[in-house]
Amino acid sequence: MSEGLWLAWKTASRIGEMAHLTPDCFQWLGNLLSITFPYHKGDPHRLGTNIVIEPDPTLTLMLKRRLEWCPSGQRLTELTTAMAAAALAKVRVGLTAHSVKRDSLVTMLRAGVPLNLIQVVAKHKYLETLLIYLPRSEVSLALGLPSATQCL
Repeated sequence: MSEGLWLAWKTASRIGEMAHLTPDCFQWLGNLLSITFPYHKGDPHRLGTNIVIEPDPTLTLMLKRRLEWCPSGQRLTELTTAMAAAALAKVRVGLTAHSVKRDSLVTMLRAGVPLNLIQVVAKHKYLETLLIYLPRSEVSLALGLPSATQCL
């Protein structure tokens, strides 16, 4: 389960997308990990979205162990949205499975990742959809509009 939550956070993906990953979806490129998502909740035309991440050592170790153990074609995790929500609720009241994606996107924004790249990672077709997830004041600052933050 923990691999699924880590991956969801690292890739800003929905828990439901994690549940469809198999060992065949992963390819190591040196220290980088290429992940091809075979499922997308809202847009079947975006099936096969590929994200390349640089996992931290803890995630790398967890994934390598899991990928060695998991047979080809079998789901990497049995994690469901309900299971993730239950685990997160034990950590802090108010956390949900969707909080994982939102937190990842906000972390990227605060790290200075450009909005268009965050949009790609979030798998949002429209920028307006992405902006629902991000604090308006921080988006204004990222766009170099500090005076606009007072109105938001």
